[in-house]
Amino acid sequence: MTVWGTWERLGGSSLPQPAAVSVVGDRLDVFTPAADSTVRHGWGSGSKWDGWEDLGGDFISAPEAGAGGRTGWTSSPSARTALCVTSGSNGARWGAWENLAGEPHSKPVAVCWAAHRLDIFARGKGSTLQHLW
Repeated sequence: MTVWGTWERLGGSSLPQPAAVSVVGDRLDVFTPAADSTVRHGWGSGSKWDGWEDLGGDFISAPEAGAGGRTGWTSSPSARTALCVTSGSNGARWGAWENLAGEPHSKPVAVCWAAHRLDIFARGKGSTLQHLW
């Protein structure tokens, strides 16, 4: 049976529905929506957290995260314009938000199953499932 520790406060200001991903064995990356409609990113080893950074944006839904290889974190929330957007990191800094177009009618979900391969799924018009990679 797993024995859980106690909840730990990580600071920052978070709204519901954070997303987390582990890229390498000793690093966790957490993405959370903020009250000002931006996305915040925090990272750490699980025993030591290195703080929060503002990734900007103007979003209406919580982020989704996926990892590709050792340095491919991606968060893909819905923008106010109902477009799907993504931002990635090379391990040193984040790129600008990239507009992936489309018209998702649900929060997109992202998964990365190979190095540098991110698949995004969302419900589209007519309740069809849309896929982007």
